[in-house]
Amino acid sequence: MKVFLTPRARADLRAIHKYLRAKSPTGAENVLRRIRGALLQLEEQPEIGMAVADTDVRRLYVGRYPYLAYYRLTGRRVDVVHIRHTSRADVEATDLE
Repeated sequence: MKVFLTPRARADLRAIHKYLRAKSPTGAENVLRRIRGALLQLEEQPEIGMAVADTDVRRLYVGRYPYLAYYRLTGRRVDVVHIRHTSRADVEATDLE
């Protein structure tokens, strides 16, 4: 399967990078590299994430860094719809559109 990022997910990655880069440029690159690696893992194991209740969305814990990637399987592709830090409030349905 091929992984695609929605405009929202791309904006999430940019915001994460901008926030972390102000604190540590090297740390920001490490976090983004780990997030991208987790997303690439979805190409081989698209059902690795847990299902989000009452939705068609799954979530993948990035590991080592406290980020969750929310995605849905659509045909022969994986659409990443949102990426967020685990310390943020619970995800809302509007975050997953």
